[in-house]
Amino acid sequence: MTCGHCAGVIRAAITTAAPQADIEVDLSARRVAVEGVTDIDAVERAIREAGYTPELFCNRDMGFHSEHQMRLTIFRVNAS
Repeated sequence: MTCGHCAGVIRAAITTAAPQADIEVDLSARRVAVEGVTDIDAVERAIREAGYTPELFCNRDMGFHSEHQMRLTIFRVNAS
């Protein structure tokens, strides 16, 4: 992930898989932070299906919200 187009493709893929997700993209670090998602596997799969290789960088419980465990997950993303 090296440009705004890549970031947009990844953001769209994540939004499709998890519409409720809060997404933050850091192009210089090639990192995508995803917050408020319970099925992080679906997010990882969506990034892969968009043509990128996500590597788990950080995964942290954020407590309960609306009876669901929420997580902050950060992926380092490389082009496949």
